[in-house]
Amino acid sequence: MGSFTLCSTTLVGLIIMVVLLPAFCTSQFTDSRATYYGSPDCYGTPRGACGFGEYGRTVNDGYVSGVSYKLFMNGSGCGACYQVRCKNPQYCNSDGVNVVVTDHGEGDRTDFIMSPRAYSKLAIVPSAAKELFACGVVEVEYRRISCQYSGYNVMYKVHEHSNYPHYLALVVIYVAGQNDVTALEIWREDCKEWIPMRRAFGGVWDMANPPSGSVTLRFQATGSGGYTYWVQSTNAIPQDWKAGALYDSTGCREFGVSRYRLQWSGARLSVFHDMLRASTIWSSKFSRCRDKQLCAMLINIILVLFPAFCSSASNNATFTASRATYFSSPDGYGSRSGACGFGDYGRAINNGYVSGVSRALYKDGAGCGACYKVRCKNPQLCNYDGVNIVVSDYGEGDRTDFIMSPRAFSKLAIPKSEKKLTSYGVVEVEYKRISCKYQGRIINNNISVITYKINEHSNYPYYLALTLLYVTGQNDIARVELWHKDTKKWKAMRRAFGAVWDMANPPSGPITLRFQATTNLGYTYWIHSTNAIPKLWKAGAAYHANNSSQRSHVGFGASSSQKPKKSIFVSDRIFPSHVHVSFSLKFVASCGRSVSTDKLQEVASRATYYGTPDGYGTPSGACGFGEYGRTVNNGYVSAVSRALYKDGAGCGACYQVRCKNPHLCTYDGVNIVVTDYGEGDRTDFILSPRAFSKLALPNSDKKLMSYGVVEVEYKRISCNYYPTHHINNSIITYKINEHSNYPYYLALTILHVSGKNDITAVELWQKETNQWKAMRRVYGAVWDMANPPRGPITLRFQATTNLGYTYWVYSTNAIPKLWKAGAAYQAKVKLIIAK
Repeated sequence: MGSFTLCSTTLVGLIIMVVLLPAFCTSQFTDSRATYYGSPDCYGTPRGACGFGEYGRTVNDGYVSGVSYKLFMNGSGCGACYQVRCKNPQYCNSDGVNVVVTDHGEGDRTDFIMSPRAYSKLAIVPSAAKELFACGVVEVEYRRISCQYSGYNVMYKVHEHSNYPHYLALVVIYVAGQNDVTALEIWREDCKEWIPMRRAFGGVWDMANPPSGSVTLRFQATGSGGYTYWVQSTNAIPQDWKAGALYDSTGCREFGVSRYRLQWSGARLSVFHDMLRASTIWSSKFSRCRDKQLCAMLINIILVLFPAFCSSASNNATFTASRATYFSSPDGYGSRSGACGFGDYGRAINNGYVSGVSRALYKDGAGCGACYKVRCKNPQLCNYDGVNIVVSDYGEGDRTDFIMSPRAFSKLAIPKSEKKLTSYGVVEVEYKRISCKYQGRIINNNISVITYKINEHSNYPYYLALTLLYVTGQNDIARVELWHKDTKKWKAMRRAFGAVWDMANPPSGPITLRFQATTNLGYTYWIHSTNAIPKLWKAGAAYHANNSSQRSHVGFGASSSQKPKKSIFVSDRIFPSHVHVSFSLKFVASCGRSVSTDKLQEVASRATYYGTPDGYGTPSGACGFGEYGRTVNNGYVSAVSRALYKDGAGCGACYQVRCKNPHLCTYDGVNIVVTDYGEGDRTDFILSPRAFSKLALPNSDKKLMSYGVVEVEYKRISCNYYPTHHINNSIITYKINEHSNYPYYLALTILHVSGKNDITAVELWQKETNQWKAMRRVYGAVWDMANPPRGPITLRFQATTNLGYTYWVYSTNAIPKLWKAGAAYQAKVKLIIAK
C-alpha cells in the first residue's frame, strides 16, 4: 500500500506544482536581442519618443534605452525599468544593466536599443566592452523591475510647449514600482467631473483650455500583476503654473484597486479543489493497482493533459481576455458618426448597446455589425452575464478591444455599481463572438439574412452606395457584387469604408446582388438576392436579402461569368483563400488574358496629414534625412506605417497615393517619398500638408483637409525625384552623417535609391583582412561603424527589389581617404534594377 500512497501523494504534489507554478514564474527572464545607438557623450538622446527631453538624456545616470513596439506600448511603457543582461559569459557580467525606457526603436529583432553607456555596462570588464560594440547586436535576456531611480510616487513636468492658460501639456517622467500610467484626468470643479487628458505621444498628455485655478490630477496606473488603480493628487499643479516646472505626487493617495487578480486566483484555486477531489478518486483506484508502471503512466498522462484543462478553465472555453472602456455620449447611446457608416441607425441599434472595436476586430470594416458577448472580470462590481454588443465604430484606447457606449458599459455592472465601474475608466474583460439576433427580420415567411440600405450620398442613376446594416449569425461580409446583364458578368463593388460599399455607373435596375460571407469557422460562401434593388431605387431606402437559399459545395465558387442562381456557394475550408487567389490568377494567365500589374498592386488604405509651418516635411523624421528630408521631392513626403517603414528599409521609397473620393480628389493623386515613420487611425500614410493638398481637385484642398482622414489607394513606384542624370546614372546617393568623427566613427545616411529597391545591408571592404565587414543599421536610413577601415573605402549595398530579388551593388573607392562629416557621395555603378 505504501507505493500506492506514494503514487497518489505524487499526483497531489504534481497538481500543486502546476497550480502554483505561475506564482514562481512572474520574475523570469525573457530572451531577446539588444543593440546600441550612437551618442557623442554616450548618454541618452534628448529627442526620444517619450518626450522626456533633456531629462531623458541623463536620467538613471544615462543608463537608458529605446524599446520595441511591444514594450513601448504606445507610450505606456515610457519610464519603465528593466534589468537586461547579456548571454555571452565570455564578455558579459551576470548582473547586466538596469535601464529606463526613454524612446521607441526597433533594430534587427531587438527589444532594446541602448545608450552606449548602458550597452557597455553589460560587459564583464571594460576591455570586453569593445568586443560587445564590435558585435553590434547581442543576445540578451530581460525582466521588468521596480523603478527606484527617484524618490517619488509619480513625478511629472509641465511641458515646454504649454501655453498658460490656454494649453497644458504634462510629461509623466517617473512612476514608482512596476506601474504604467494608462490614463490621466483633471478635475473640473465647475461641472463636478473628471475630464480625461489626451495622450499626445509617449509620456506626454495634453489638454486645450484646462480648468483655471490649482489643478487636481489623478493617474490611472496598471501594475505588473494586472491591478489597475487611481493615484489622486490634490492641488497637484499651482494656479499660476509655468511651462517647464517640475512637480511630484509625494502626497498622493491610492484608491479603486481592481480585484481582477484575486478573481484569477480564485478560479485557479477552484480548479485546484476539483483536482484534489479527483485525486481522492484516483487514489482509491490505485489501491487496487499492483503495477507501479501504470501509476507512472497515469502521472505522465496528467502532466501532458493538464495544460489543456488549465487553458479551458482560464479561458472559459471560448472567451478571450482583453480590456474595455467607454466613450462619452449625452444620452448614453451610440454615435451617429461611427466608422462603420451606420449613421443614425448605429446610435440606437441593439437598444444602444454598441461599441467601437480595435483594428483586430474591426477588420478594415468587415467586422462592422458583428456581435460580441463582453463581460467584466471584477466580481465585486460586475455581473456574470455581461452585455451583448454590436460593432458600430472603430476605436482603440489603452490596450482595449472595446470602446463601448455608456449604456453598454454600465450594463456590465451589478445593480447600483454603475457609477463606481464607470469611474475606473478601463476594466479587464473577456469576450467571445456570438450570433447576431438583435432584430427579427421575417419577410414572406423567410428569415432575412442581410439587411442593407441605399446610402444617402447615392445619386440615381450615376452613383450607388450600399450600407450593410445587419448580417445574421456570425458572418462577415467580405465582398459585394452586382450582376451585369450586358456583359453577363459579376462586377465587384468597392468597400468605401466600414460597412459602406459603392460603385460608379451601376447597372440599370432591377439589380441582382450577391454577398460573399465568411463564417466564424472560416467557411466562405455566396448569398444571392435576385432583383434585390428595384429599377427606380432611391437614396435612403432599405432592403433585405431574404432568399431561402440552398448550399452547394463547389470547389472554388462560381466564375465571374456564371449566371446568377438562387443558391449559396460554399468554399470547402480545406482550400485556404490564398489557394483560391493563386488558382484564379493561373487560370486567367492560361486563358491568355492580359492582367494589369499596376491594378493588382493598388492597395486600399487611409491617409492623413501632419502640421508644419510651411507645408513641407519635417527635418526630424525617423529616417534620419535631416534638412534634406524636409524639401526632398519638392516637399511631397510622408511618414508611413510599420508595414511600409520596414524597420527603416522603407526609407526613401516612393509611392503613388490617390484619394478615392471622386468629388474632391484628382485621379493621379500624388507621388511621395518616405521620410518618416508614423501611424494614425488605420492610416498607412501621414502626409506633409503639401502632399495631402495635392490629392485634391483645384479649389478643393481646404475641404479635403477638413476631413482629416481620407480613404486612399496606393502602389509602389520607381523613384525619379533625384536628378540622377547629373551624377552618371547613380542608383544610390548617400551622405556621411554629421555625427561621424574621422577616423574613429563613420555613419552613412542613404538618401536616394532608384527604382523600387530597398537597401537591406551595407558592407565595407577591409583590405587588411580581405573581408567584407557589415555596417549596423542604427535607425531609419542611417548605418554606422566604429573604427572603419582607412580610406579610400569600397562599399557594397544589398538591395531587395519589389519582386523579392536580392542583389549586391558595388562601388569602388566610394568614400575618399580623408572623408568629412556632411559630405555626399554616389554609388556610380549601375546594375539591372526592378522597373
